[in-house]
Amino acid sequence: LEHTIRDFLSEFEGWGMLFALLPQDFQKLLLILYSHINVKNLEQNIQKTYEEVFEELLDLYENETQGMPLSDLVPKVNARLLNIVAGPKVHERRKMLKLHFMSSRFQLIANFSVEKKRVRRSLVDHSAEVVANKIIGVYVDTPDDLEIPETLKPAVLTKLIDVDWVASYYDRS
Repeated sequence: LEHTIRDFLSEFEGWGMLFALLPQDFQKLLLILYSHINVKNLEQNIQKTYEEVFEELLDLYENETQGMPLSDLVPKVNARLLNIVAGPKVHERRKMLKLHFMSSRFQLIANFSVEKKRVRRSLVDHSAEVVANKIIGVYVDTPDDLEIPETLKPAVLTKLIDVDWVASYYDRS
């Protein structure tokens, strides 16, 4: 999960958060580079999207730093998925995603509530859920070990993941 978040911060969509986490010296450098790009585009009467400007900024930054990619500036990120311990049974499908960004300027902790939806759209989904609930206490590496129709095995694997997600709510050890 940490790698996915680091990748996100290195892309256009995560650019704003990355910029906020950067040390001021790097922010100043990037603002100067951004200004150069804007002046050049204005002089040449070129219209670019924000994403095109971002890509140009990445290229210019790598040229200015002798090939050091901007992704090297992404701060350390820790991610934890925690059970929400208080509340009624309806919270069994809800967890808290806690992201901890450790920048040299400050630390940012972001908490998100994540809920895994219960999906039962077909008879296969219903059957797979019943099978997964019945075998949860029994050691089974994969649904391939079960004597069930082949068409049901992928669905049972998905439901085993779902049952494990819900079971972690009740496992307080």
